[in-house]
Amino acid sequence: MIHVIVVKKHTVIYEGEAIGRFRVPICAAARWLIKNRGAERRDILATVRDRAVAGDDSGECSEPYLAMVGSLGWFADRTVKETDKVGPAFWRSNAFSGDFVAT
Repeated sequence: MIHVIVVKKHTVIYEGEAIGRFRVPICAAARWLIKNRGAERRDILATVRDRAVAGDDSGECSEPYLAMVGSLGWFADRTVKETDKVGPAFWRSNAFSGDFVAT
């Protein structure tokens, strides 16, 4: 199954409903879908963004675009971490120990 989420800043919208405001929207939305909607890890997650949110300063709402697509389970297992040496990157998170392993 394909799940499509709309991300506006940090707010995630799924099936017309705002499901939350998250620091890492796509990863948090993946975990939310598994927990609250019974989505399966092998399902596909697609993220749609609005160009105006992504840096279009015209103030007009342009057409949305597909930003990221991948396995729901892959996103659910990750977070985004940024260091001085490495810009933002997806990292595998281990919820039990709090460790992060680069992917």
